[in-house]
Amino acid sequence: AVVSTQSTGYKRKGADLHYVATIPLSKALIGCVIEVPTLDGRMLSIPINDIVQPGYTKRVVGEGMPVSKSKDEEKGDLVISFDIVFPTKLEVHQKSLLKQALM
Repeated sequence: AVVSTQSTGYKRKGADLHYVATIPLSKALIGCVIEVPTLDGRMLSIPINDIVQPGYTKRVVGEGMPVSKSKDEEKGDLVISFDIVFPTKLEVHQKSLLKQALM
């Protein structure tokens, strides 16, 4: 079962927490550090060094919900997926630079 927590932006699936981070296309291509607020008030800085493609997820082990009946304080994982924001327009020189870099 998936439980949505609208106020936090998290969805719970079992002991795992799912979070969607919104990043611009430039950061999806070159990498970035995303800040993810936790349910207990901390802020996690998660480095993203891979190229973020559609369907890409980043798993942060042990940052999910406590596993019920666990004697070792075991926790599920935080699973981050990405919403990539594309630019709405590019200037001619920007297109030229992108073409040089990507082709």
